[in-house]
Amino acid sequence: MSGLNSSNIKYANYFHVLHRSVFPQIDTNGNGRISVQELASRTDRSMKAFYKQEADTRMKALDTNKDGKVTWEEYTTGAENRGGNINPVVRIGQGSSGMLLTKKITC
Repeated sequence: MSGLNSSNIKYANYFHVLHRSVFPQIDTNGNGRISVQELASRTDRSMKAFYKQEADTRMKALDTNKDGKVTWEEYTTGAENRGGNINPVVRIGQGSSGMLLTKKITC
């Protein structure tokens, strides 16, 4: 038995059609070949979109009061809830301009 069935064939056709439509988007000069510059450009655009989506997801998780900004408290609470580490600084106050005053922790 070859392992081919209608599901495999449908997927293979879908995969082929999908990549047939993507290739010309990467091959920007239309010469039928993808150069390293064209691939790098596509990868750069894809990664920017990925990082934007990741930032949006993190913002939604951290911005607990939904004001569109993440406070120090929201950030540290989010980091603690994720079990992750925050930057090695401690908050020592807030200046008159609203900027956080921090000091690096030295070990």
